[in-house]
Amino acid sequence: MKQFRKILLVLDPEAQQQPALERAAELARLHGASLHVLTVLEDLPLELKILLSAPYPRQLRERIEHQQRTRIEAWLAPLREQGSL
Repeated sequence: MKQFRKILLVLDPEAQQQPALERAAELARLHGASLHVLTVLEDLPLELKILLSAPYPRQLRERIEHQQRTRIEAWLAPLREQGSL
């Protein structure tokens, strides 16, 4: 079986569950590989940016990023506790 050194997992921040996360963590553990987690946040639509004042879109973006980071950390925490990450 081929050995993995690095595993890149793309998470869907809108999904309620991340079944691939446990599998990726298991593969990383079995192969002694590093696991890198990536998620992509969509930018605010141009129309919304135009409607909102200049500082507000930045604050909204920061709030969305914080919420997503918190959600992702909640998914990763049990795996870190188990030593899978």
